[in-house]
Amino acid sequence: MPNRRDWPHVRLMMAMTLDGKIATSRREAARFGGPEDTRRLETQVAWADVLLFGAATLRAYGTTYRVKREALLNLRQRRRQPPQPVTAVVTSSLDIPLDMPFFTRQDVPRIIVTTESEQNRAATRFHGLAEVIARGAFAVDWNAVLAEFKTRGLKRVLLLGGGHLNAELFSLGCVDEVCLTISPYVYGGVDAPTIADGNLAAACWPNELLLRTCELVGQEVFCTYQFENKAL
Repeated sequence: MPNRRDWPHVRLMMAMTLDGKIATSRREAARFGGPEDTRRLETQVAWADVLLFGAATLRAYGTTYRVKREALLNLRQRRRQPPQPVTAVVTSSLDIPLDMPFFTRQDVPRIIVTTESEQNRAATRFHGLAEVIARGAFAVDWNAVLAEFKTRGLKRVLLLGGGHLNAELFSLGCVDEVCLTISPYVYGGVDAPTIADGNLAAACWPNELLLRTCELVGQEVFCTYQFENKAL
């Protein structure tokens, strides 16, 4: 087993509907979060050293998240963090359009996380746009990727989906805590994505999450959970 001291702290933040969906079955960008959810998201982005999400999430939104509020920028400066966290996008196919605003309009540090089998192709495709971290022959080796983050001083990871990436990190025991927004909508759809898609997380989920906070703001509920065997 890898030593968790070699990993950064991983915090998952997601918003979902009452029926547990994070998007419709069309998997377009979710727009159901209210102003308080947006405010809290920016606060968590300001906490992070690196934002981690999958290529499908990037394709849906076209952009990453940035810290804009002056108070949060000042807080990052006091913590000796750069103005914006690194954005790390996970892709095995490298199917990310290069003309999206993430590359053309946003001045943020970028990392592409991929497999060693795609390292050369990724280095060519994203040359001058993003650094490439390739770990694992044909599947991403998350033990190695997280250890690489920690070595680089990226000690706080904000995991932002989608469901398959979340499930993979859940199943490996990489997630330390969960920040969850429950919004008053019902999407339905058997193919609509959830926080943890597939069966990868099934062995890790039961009886391990402890509710730490729960707050009602307007019509949204904001909860934080911690895994029982992990200290904050």
